[in-house]
Amino acid sequence: MRAHSQYGYAANYPVRPGQRPYERRPGPVRDVWNGAMRGDFARNLGFFGGLTQIIIGFLPLFGTLAALRDLVADLKYHDHLGCAFNTLALVPVFGGFSKTMDVIRVVHHAGHVVHVTQRRKHQQQYPQ
Repeated sequence: MRAHSQYGYAANYPVRPGQRPYERRPGPVRDVWNGAMRGDFARNLGFFGGLTQIIIGFLPLFGTLAALRDLVADLKYHDHLGCAFNTLALVPVFGGFSKTMDVIRVVHHAGHVVHVTQRRKHQQQYPQ
């Protein structure tokens, strides 16, 4: 429970040591920065970060470098589908399209996590 008090959260569910509880998404400027510089290493990208990644995926040299960076991130986080998309993104012709599919998949998953977390929080506040 120390992790909750450390971040100012009071919750009824356990948190493993070193695990951070749910965090709010960064603002749009920070989201664009994370999308451009951190790529798939940023685990909570929003719409603007995803859009930035898509745009960079269509730029010839920058898209290849971003695909390599994101391939390393996907290997680190054991994201096999992301690895496949980023490997395709290394091919100049398919780069932007496969990166677009990968970003859409990741942003959709993050949106689902936020939705489930908010629903769980609502259920705890207003039990039926």
